[in-house]
Amino acid sequence: MGSPFRNLKRNWKEEYEKKYLTFVQIVIHCIQKGKIMKKSTKKIPLEKAYEILQDCSAVIVDDNVVTYPCLHGSKIENDVNNEFLTLSWDFEDNEYKFVFNEDGNREVEVVGSSMFLIDVEGETTQLTILEPKNLEE
Repeated sequence: MGSPFRNLKRNWKEEYEKKYLTFVQIVIHCIQKGKIMKKSTKKIPLEKAYEILQDCSAVIVDDNVVTYPCLHGSKIENDVNNEFLTLSWDFEDNEYKFVFNEDGNREVEVVGSSMFLIDVEGETTQLTILEPKNLEE
């Protein structure tokens, strides 16, 4: 597919040198003009996201921490107050804990191997799914 920046690399100097734009402004301009491809996103039902979490080995939380998802119950209950997932870990004598309920997560945004869930505090958290792979195949 090539680099999404190939159009930017080809002639950015002639196009933008006179305007004294920063690189960030150039990238924003190219995105607005459709010169840089955006990752496609789609939404899946919470039930499907729950199944994916049941089958995964672990998750990477916000590109920082690897932890095991702790799922509550065997299925989604269609109750906005139902807490279906907890993520927790310790780091440097601090305990971190994110709790997710069904409220705000009826449809889950997915991009590539990541899903985005809204925790009980209303914050969006990126979960990158780690799945087992049979290396003997």
